[in-house]
Amino acid sequence: YLSILEQDPRDSMATAALAGLHDESALKSDEEYLLSMLEKNPGAQHLNFALGNNYAKQNKWKFAQQHYFDAWQSDNDNADYIFNLAVSMDHLNKRLQAINFYKDSLLKAENKQVVFSREAVQKRINELSEL
Repeated sequence: YLSILEQDPRDSMATAALAGLHDESALKSDEEYLLSMLEKNPGAQHLNFALGNNYAKQNKWKFAQQHYFDAWQSDNDNADYIFNLAVSMDHLNKRLQAINFYKDSLLKAENKQVVFSREAVQKRINELSEL
């Protein structure tokens, strides 16, 4: 990613990927950089997703949810975007919405490689459905 950014410092995909690799000490600077990149690339779902992840690491779930939502709006077939949106809804105690997004993430994950555990998602759906 660093070599890509050396060639093109405005590469938003490399920026988003690199931000996801940083540790907790870089969260604030990553947040500022991702926000500035989003100003230049407002429709970049990968930047919204990376910024959502940044806010989730900071337990800023309302902000995370907004950026996951923006990523999902740009690419509503991406199961990982949908899953993270569900997690943010779950953290914000929006149980019914979380269940719906968890279910949708499982549907969109069929025959695809995803970063989340399908079994854990189904377990969480069951837990939330019992409340």
